[in-house]
Amino acid sequence: MKLSKTFPWTILFSLLLIFASCSDDDDSSGSNGGNGSGTPPPSIAEFATFDLSGAIDTSHSGISVATNDITSSGSLFTFEHMKPIGEAGGTWKLTFLYNRPDTFEVKIGVYVIGSQEDFDQGAADFTATYIEEMSQDLLGWNPIDVVSGIVEVLEYNEPFIEGTFELMFSNSPHGELSVANGIFKSRYFENHH
Repeated sequence: MKLSKTFPWTILFSLLLIFASCSDDDDSSGSNGGNGSGTPPPSIAEFATFDLSGAIDTSHSGISVATNDITSSGSLFTFEHMKPIGEAGGTWKLTFLYNRPDTFEVKIGVYVIGSQEDFDQGAADFTATYIEEMSQDLLGWNPIDVVSGIVEVLEYNEPFIEGTFELMFSNSPHGELSVANGIFKSRYFENHH
């Protein structure tokens, strides 16, 4: 299964982000998060904020990282937006995934998010997954569900990628889920294997 390759990298980059976000702690405002409408959490250089509606109605603000693992057989590129480690409350994570035999190059522009079928047929640039822990239950939306949306890269100045996103998960056992007002500033890592 293609997605299993991302698990070790997810752990590695989560640990890197712990150290990166702790190294610049200047939280004199007493605030610990954004509002889901474009305000980044203080002291986090890489961030994502977005609003959820439908099966879950809330706003999230957290850390964001983009990784591009390049091998001779192609690219595994991910945008991962997740809850900061150590923050109270349940786990949440929104991931956009590109896994093709060609090499993904970051460029300013609009990218289409689609279902796994759309992605396999070349009609989408990314698939998407979302997980959230609620009352001891882990709810998940994945590319098998009907997914539609966009990611727009507005700026790329190494090591950061900045942009916006919105998407909709439908036809899921957990119900429809809309992700709106998404903005991100992802720290970009490129690995050649």
